Amino acid sequence: MGLRGFFLMLSEKRTVIRNAMNKLIRENDLPKVVFHSLRHSSITYKLKLNGGDIKAVQGDSGHSQAQMVTDQYSHIIDEDRAHNAQLLAKVLQSPELVALLQVLSGTKKE
Repeated sequence: MGLRGFFLMLSEKRTVIRNAMNKLIRENDLPKVVFHSLRHSSITYKLKLNGGDIKAVQGDSGHSQAQMVTDQYSHIIDEDRAHNAQLLAKVLQSPELVALLQVLSGTKKE
């Protein structure tokens, strides 16, 4: 198969996938989306579910470099980082932790 034949086959496969997706959308009254947006959604959910494990998502997504994932999806990681900072601040300010630290440091008697 020559280069022209390869691209023709590739184009036909894309058409089959696009037609199947459009049929699914039509038959189920779903909102229209671009097929590639499903890839972005998948990567976003994987980052959310695995705590921002860039290397795992890189392998699953087929990106050759982790930097490609961080460049495209850093806002997701930043959101998680901010959320984690809020959770940590809440834990550090809890009366139970303050009391435990006082006991451990010897500044408060049990």
